[in-house]
Amino acid sequence: SICELIGATCLEKAAMALFTLPLLVAVIPCVLCTTDLAKAPPLVDERIKEALLGTSVRNEVTAPEVRPAVDDHKYDNPRTLVVLDPIEMKDSFTRFFKQMEAAGHRLAYRKVRDSDVDKEMFRHGERAFNNVVLFLRAPFPSSDALRSLFGQLLSFMDDGGNLLIATGASVQGNSDGSGDDTAAVASSAQWKELRTFANELGMDLDRRGWVLRDHFAFHGSDEGQHSMITSDKILRSTPVVDDKALGGPVAYRGVGHWLSPSNSLTFSILRASPTTYSAPASVEEDAGYRGDKQENTFLVSAMQAHNSARAVFSGSLDMFSDEFFLLSNVSNSQFCGQLAAWTCHQTGVLRSINLRHHKYDEESAPYMYRIMDNITFSIDIQEIKQGKWVAYMGDDVQVEFVMLDPYLRLFLDNKASSGTFTTNFKAPDHWGVFKFVIDHRRQGYTFLHIEEQAPLRNFKHDDYARFIWCAFPYYGSVFSTIAAVVGFSFIFLSSA
Repeated sequence: SICELIGATCLEKAAMALFTLPLLVAVIPCVLCTTDLAKAPPLVDERIKEALLGTSVRNEVTAPEVRPAVDDHKYDNPRTLVVLDPIEMKDSFTRFFKQMEAAGHRLAYRKVRDSDVDKEMFRHGERAFNNVVLFLRAPFPSSDALRSLFGQLLSFMDDGGNLLIATGASVQGNSDGSGDDTAAVASSAQWKELRTFANELGMDLDRRGWVLRDHFAFHGSDEGQHSMITSDKILRSTPVVDDKALGGPVAYRGVGHWLSPSNSLTFSILRASPTTYSAPASVEEDAGYRGDKQENTFLVSAMQAHNSARAVFSGSLDMFSDEFFLLSNVSNSQFCGQLAAWTCHQTGVLRSINLRHHKYDEESAPYMYRIMDNITFSIDIQEIKQGKWVAYMGDDVQVEFVMLDPYLRLFLDNKASSGTFTTNFKAPDHWGVFKFVIDHRRQGYTFLHIEEQAPLRNFKHDDYARFIWCAFPYYGSVFSTIAAVVGFSFIFLSSA
């Protein structure tokens, strides 16, 4: 009947409408979203971002942080504790102590046997002095007093203090210049305490009662057993001692020591000549004893801890004396002055200022970088010379871009030798919490460790291009599907 025919036609129309409508509802919004992604609301509310990051993110790019200097030089007028034993030998080192006072040191003299000398290093839990100079000559105080003093010195260094230690434990020459040796030997217990303390600094002292001799490299005033040796084997190309400013070798009389090659914190400043050997101080030259020849015998060595605290050890106390300062054709005065300045952080100190990083085509740092961004990193590094901060001239400063492990390690370019170190690089294709790390450790300089956080994010939904060329086939398939469905529906409905 007509009703049945009309009813069937209406049913078909209703079915086609129900089939077409969901498809259009699903496809058309997707097409509209691709036309203007920038109008989409943010995925995270601005106030939530501010609460999480602690800073305003309404303007993503913020003003660059201008970093001040790490600190002013804290050793401009250092307080130095001079510990002597006996205290009367201060008069034998007047020239050396005058050098230190001329360099700005405020000296306080104590003797080892003072009951409270180890307590004076700390007051109310804080270091009372920047540096400690320890001069010991046998016979030593009791082993208990030495143990207490050495333990306090190690705590002093752990807290950032510097140590200059010299001992004349094995031999001491006659004052008449004859060069004959007079034994002045510490007891076994005392020498054990001294060796244990030296081992804590990474040094191994020679045997008790032994002295260095050299029948080729010795001073002309020593006409005896040639224990007043000379050496010009000075550490070069470091800020410790400027060997070019010295007028001759360094005179030395005392005991030698050795360093472990596996210890990266210790290094030799003054090394003995190849013809130097070690022998008991009581052995006469005509006794036929040939001595004990050791390779790489060190005279003065240093250790710089991870906190940049410095310790210098010399096996010769006479090296700092007025007698050796007045010797001809030697440079003990210049050598000891430079050695004390380096020990007390008056040379070889680095600092960093004005750490900056930003995108290559911008001038201010964003709160967060994006993967594959081109980033510029720069920092100013200075060192102290003659009491003034000047540009650091190193050519091997590196920066790492680290997230757990270094993803990039780059050399920084010192532009025009101005002390401004710069590099440009592309951020890795990996997002996360990254940081810039500079860990500059060079012999003779304080360690420079700097970290600056620089998170990397992935692309936001509005960071992508509106249309991607490689996706055009997919765009075409979407529109062709829509056109096919609409056309099929029109033809089917119109033919019914």
